Amino acid sequence: MKLFKLNLSLVFVSLSLSLSGQFTLTNLKNQIISMEEYDTQGWMIHLPSVSVALLSSGYTYGDLYTAETKTLSLQRAADQNSDLNILANARGSYGGIERRKENWGLTVNHEWTADISVGVPDESVQFIVQGNVNDDTRNTTISPSVTYQKMHRFSLGGYYAGHNGIIGAKLHYLNGVESLYTKELSIEVNAQEDFFALEFRKNINILSSGVLNYNSIEDITYIGGNKVFTASPITSNSGFGLSIYGKANLGDNLKVYGIVDDIGIIKWSRQAATYTDQSNSSFDGIDIRDAYFNDQEYSLKDTLYSLLSIDKDVAPFTSTIGISLFTGLQYAVSDRLSIEANYHGRAINSKLFSIVDLTGRYALTDGIVLALSNKFAAKKLVNIGLGANFLIVRRLSLVLNTTNPWALRKYYDMNYGDFSIGMSYWLGD
Repeated sequence: MKLFKLNLSLVFVSLSLSLSGQFTLTNLKNQIISMEEYDTQGWMIHLPSVSVALLSSGYTYGDLYTAETKTLSLQRAADQNSDLNILANARGSYGGIERRKENWGLTVNHEWTADISVGVPDESVQFIVQGNVNDDTRNTTISPSVTYQKMHRFSLGGYYAGHNGIIGAKLHYLNGVESLYTKELSIEVNAQEDFFALEFRKNINILSSGVLNYNSIEDITYIGGNKVFTASPITSNSGFGLSIYGKANLGDNLKVYGIVDDIGIIKWSRQAATYTDQSNSSFDGIDIRDAYFNDQEYSLKDTLYSLLSIDKDVAPFTSTIGISLFTGLQYAVSDRLSIEANYHGRAINSKLFSIVDLTGRYALTDGIVLALSNKFAAKKLVNIGLGANFLIVRRLSLVLNTTNPWALRKYYDMNYGDFSIGMSYWLGD
């Protein structure tokens, strides 16, 4: 049984470009899902594409916001009793080219990526909101985490397709734009017998390339904002990555597949520095009279600044880029209808973000394929996704995909959403 046997079976190319935003964070997903026999050979051009995705677990800004009074309540954050983890991703491509032969192919393409991950454990939220007024928060650890990176990927790949499936790999040259990592960021807070006295034990290790410039607590400048389209010199921030993927046909109707993407490491050299603080300090409270009337040589700002003792080391550093995993199965119900069950995962900064989706695809005509999906993400079990790809003027294909589009007007209240668009053109032999 053939699934989506289109007159020009190039739709998978645009799918593989544009579905990168659907939290797989990989542009290989639909290449292994939709590809059948290689009865369409020749050259294909991947046109520019873009995708964005957002996942929030625990709670959202909307959970803290009261529309009637237009107020924000941090107490409602503490009431959630949940860790807060956010992952946002944007990807795009200037394009690429592919050569397909009878049972093998070669690809060359470019992709830019921008990722940000933020994590705040519930223990930190409770201390920030409640202070040290009760036994649960008198002794605690504040340990937020942040990972931010922008880079370019220049890829060369090859694959082999046989009757029993597909196997392939891509090698990536990584060209970094800017990054910020909290390799370690924890502050242990211990309350003393004196109600106002606190002891701080700090373990801070922050890596920055092209984002921050710190010289003292009063001399911090943001030097980021480098446009992803104007990458740093090719020798400044560089590394290598690998993607591997495969699909196995288990009979005529059932297929299983998997992708491991973003295996790689990059060395950051441009405006690179490491900021550390592993000291202990104490806080004995504030004299309110001094703070308000300044009748002594006293400054609240100086007192707070004294709690930090950050050392700066100007030197290159290396980091991983965050591994992505995608796996699933597809069952062909008929020549035109299929059902998929997929798992998407992204490990970044010691955090694992996961989504499970169920997707149905229907080939309305030889040139139109429609998709309907539901993604089980974070605490919301209903995240409806819509997709369509069209064969235009015989050789040009266009694909659109989105999840929760109606929630964009309240984007701050979304747990998950994505949007992607891509095009490709078949040149033939």
